[in-house]
Amino acid sequence: MARLIKYYPNRKLYDTNLRKYISLDGLADLVRQGEDIQVVDNVSGEDMTTLTLTQIIYEQEKQHAGLLPRSILTGLVRAGRQALDVIINPSYYIDEQVIENALREQGVPRREDIQGLIYQVEALSTKIDEISRDHKSV
Repeated sequence: MARLIKYYPNRKLYDTNLRKYISLDGLADLVRQGEDIQVVDNVSGEDMTTLTLTQIIYEQEKQHAGLLPRSILTGLVRAGRQALDVIINPSYYIDEQVIENALREQGVPRREDIQGLIYQVEALSTKIDEISRDHKSV
């Protein structure tokens, strides 16, 4: 079951498990640790999970310009909402081969490619942190 996060009108996020407010960075850490989250608007009950995860990606891109290659972002925009529906909601019925071909034509990498990039970025980040710590101790 997903960890419930409540979104309040003042843009604060409340972790119902920990019974305290949590930042976008905190949510990003939970997701990186494999935690499944669900963000729900406290007033309307609307599911805000996708919007919140998109906001996390946006904030990370602002902090680390170039985190996601332009070709991936451009491909996602070009692929349009229908292709995004397939990525976001795997139960959405459509011929997977047709979608895979359309995404490949638009230059959008496969899920496995993106996951490989994520692992590489995380490994690089760890190395940079290690170098930074070593440099500070010198």
